[in-house]
Amino acid sequence: MTSSFSLFDAALARRGADGESLLVFGGGGGASKTGVPNALVVTRLDASWQMQLVGEHRTGLAPVQSLALSPTADRLACLQGPDVLLYSGVDAPAPPAEPPTWESVATVDKKRPPPPPLYASPAMVLRGPDPDPEADGIRKPRLPEVYSLALSPDGTRIAVGIDDGSLVMMEAAAQGEWRQRWKEKRHARDLKSLAFSPDGAVVASAADDALCLLWPAEGGEPSEVAQPAFRWHNFVTPAPKRRGKPLPKTAAWRCVLMAEGSSSGASLFGALNHAAGVGHVLRAAVPRGGSGARVERWAKVTPNRLTALALSADGALLAAGTNEGELHVLQASSLARLVRLQEHPMYVAVLVLTERDAAGGYAAISCSTNEVKVTRLPKERLVPPTLSADRLLLLLAL
Repeated sequence: MTSSFSLFDAALARRGADGESLLVFGGGGGASKTGVPNALVVTRLDASWQMQLVGEHRTGLAPVQSLALSPTADRLACLQGPDVLLYSGVDAPAPPAEPPTWESVATVDKKRPPPPPLYASPAMVLRGPDPDPEADGIRKPRLPEVYSLALSPDGTRIAVGIDDGSLVMMEAAAQGEWRQRWKEKRHARDLKSLAFSPDGAVVASAADDALCLLWPAEGGEPSEVAQPAFRWHNFVTPAPKRRGKPLPKTAAWRCVLMAEGSSSGASLFGALNHAAGVGHVLRAAVPRGGSGARVERWAKVTPNRLTALALSADGALLAAGTNEGELHVLQASSLARLVRLQEHPMYVAVLVLTERDAAGGYAAISCSTNEVKVTRLPKERLVPPTLSADRLLLLLAL
């Protein structure tokens, strides 16, 4: 399936016991400059992974750059242009006047009026800065802008990442209003990814400054998730250079996810890109409260950079997308690679994993610019590799 505009993010949540899920895409094409509107694209995914287009909700001049859907699929937090907004009743959109098609989504037809909105006006959570004006040909300093967001499991808090390294915690107040709970700045670069723990008590933040921090949602001092040492990789790989000067042999965090862990805490999954360009994933145990996280496993996934990360609802599978359009599926517990597919000709911008179906299989939904693919992952393909006796003897001989 192909949309008429670029897709920047997507979120999936199960709606009921019938196996049907709500899948929402967000993106845009520039609106006034290109004539291609900005919109939310709402679809339903049935138990057999068939995608049915529900309709589009146009967002005016503001493209949807990031979004987060509550587990019950009733609340949707969006970064629309510079503002953070919250839609309610997302699982019950208004029926469109006529059945939509992918070809008609976000296209301009002067002979036909735009489709009616699927949802009521959203609540304003955090208003971003207006575009910086220019005065006498001298551009004023750019104000910090929102880069990423995460919605708590109960939908009452939204963590907002700013491109100056600040983290803002917003919480619901009376009469549909939102207020700032706290704001801290511990990162030196823009926050690439945010994630809440399943109980909503901890929020993880990852940035390009090689830091991943765990914050108490109530506020307080964060704790750092230590990177793996990468000793062997650093030994065999020459130091990358920029403008002739060697760079530190560290890795930049690209994505973080949190899921149910042991009875004493949660699990954190992260995608890291080494300075030499190699993509790794790791799993860390996060105690309740977030302090004292411990990296349990890490693994090299690809010689390319990782651009997206997804975890299945049951925590069994982990999927990673790369800047070369690859899709890697791993066993979440061991980080063993199960499947490698070349799904797109260029980078994977959006990636989500479905729940397990009745036959034990899954599906991965990936996007590259405006192309959407549903990749079926049957149970028989998700078998961890084994080291046979012949391969063991060959390795010993080498």
